[in-house]
Amino acid sequence: MVLPLDTPLVMQSASINGCNDLYPTKSSVFLRDDDFRVKVVVLHRVAEGVVVIRSTSDGNELIVGANGGCFFESPMLGIGEQFKVEAIANGSVVFVSSRTGHVLDTDDTGLPRCVDTIRRGWFLLQHEGANKVSENPVVDAAPVVEPECGHCRDYEAKERREYIMKLVSLGKSLDEVDAILLRMYAWPTAEKVIVAGRGGAVSSEKQISPKAKSAAWQWMKPE
Repeated sequence: MVLPLDTPLVMQSASINGCNDLYPTKSSVFLRDDDFRVKVVVLHRVAEGVVVIRSTSDGNELIVGANGGCFFESPMLGIGEQFKVEAIANGSVVFVSSRTGHVLDTDDTGLPRCVDTIRRGWFLLQHEGANKVSENPVVDAAPVVEPECGHCRDYEAKERREYIMKLVSLGKSLDEVDAILLRMYAWPTAEKVIVAGRGGAVSSEKQISPKAKSAAWQWMKPE
């Protein structure tokens, strides 16, 4: 697996082994900050297969709090979380905390968290400028196309059945089970990317055309 290291990236949430997803969502979920801006980051390698996630705007590093919530703090504190990197069947990348063993994930709004070990991955969208973050507040993006997968369908179905039975045994109602499955297995479909550039606040939004001939951001599939 070859990662785009030290290059500006946008991280798009992906469902685990996302084959033939039964619970699609209407919009993509991107790693963001508290100001509801998509976070542009770089992956910086600290050991073989281990990275820290840094913000390109201020150099702050992603850390994991005591309750599993994640946020960016100054690297001067020396508490930046180190993540082991894994590739999973749908072509996305999983980030596992070297300290807690929990997997980096996001809530429905894009705020990062690290609270369990379920392998939910991320698609990495890389800018064509490589070492330069786009200064435009909004950039066109090509829709993410689900990679072909010939062997994960049965695995995912088995995993879902087991998880449903576990939820039922814990007393969850069918509505609660459906809501949990929707949250866990939602498949992202790219609609817009709002980038916090060097200029600061985002001033406008622009819908992305799926038929864009030349996209500024492209999906980077690990080799």
